[in-house]
Amino acid sequence: VSSSGSGSGSSGSSGGGSRGGSGGNNPGTELYDKPNWVFVSVSLGDCKAFRVSKNGLVFDLSEESRNDPFDVTDPGGRLGVHAGEPKPDLRSLFAFWSPVDEGDVISLMSDGISDNLDPQIHGLMPADLGVECDSWSNLSRGLGSILKSEYVKNYITEKIVPTEPSFITPNSIAHGLMNNALSITENHRNYLSQNPSLKAPADYSQFPGKLDHASVVSFRVGQVSKAPIASLPSVPREAAAPRPFLDDSSSTLSSVPNDLIEKKRRISFSVSSNVVLANSGGSSPPSSP
Repeated sequence: VSSSGSGSGSSGSSGGGSRGGSGGNNPGTELYDKPNWVFVSVSLGDCKAFRVSKNGLVFDLSEESRNDPFDVTDPGGRLGVHAGEPKPDLRSLFAFWSPVDEGDVISLMSDGISDNLDPQIHGLMPADLGVECDSWSNLSRGLGSILKSEYVKNYITEKIVPTEPSFITPNSIAHGLMNNALSITENHRNYLSQNPSLKAPADYSQFPGKLDHASVVSFRVGQVSKAPIASLPSVPREAAAPRPFLDDSSSTLSSVPNDLIEKKRRISFSVSSNVVLANSGGSSPPSSP
């Protein structure tokens, strides 16, 4: 959402020059003469959103996405029927907004990506991070959340974000996050492939990482040209099975029937030239940032 005016903003809307947002998020965006941008989201569950600025600064836009920061098995919310109740689980439902800058990269990810940024999942203890405590369960939720959030932001900065600002693109961030999940879970996955009838030992120091659905959507904040999306033909049920492909012109991982690939190539550049979709079941990422 963009706003070219000045004044104060409110939750769920854009406001030129405003700072902060619901949930205590305040990435420190400065005032600008040109149109300002605001990231607005409604979240349920434990998916995460991060912002990487043009200068490589990392901000957690969804710090409150999980009720219990120490229990990675509980997403905190579900859209469908839960525990036999004919209603959704809305414990972690919240709306939030944060000022962002044109050119920033926003990444939305499932917990199969974000949990593999977590120090607990990396096999580290609070003492490894400078806190005199021998177990995560002995920390308060508030302190644990702060400690984990700072670790994750520093980790993304050091391990994911390119040091050269010109290389900070949706492509480099999305595939950096995906490759990190693959790297962190390597011992875990190798153990399961060699012992298919067993569970990996519950020891993150020896078998770090969490195996879960892993998807990332990264996009760049800014104006995009409109394209005739409505002109795409509908796909008949009997059409050939879709196959994944990486559209080099847009750096967008997609899945479309063969007979629509060329048409998608012709329109996707103006629609998605700054968007990257990455999924653990997709094609290998390109070598260029």
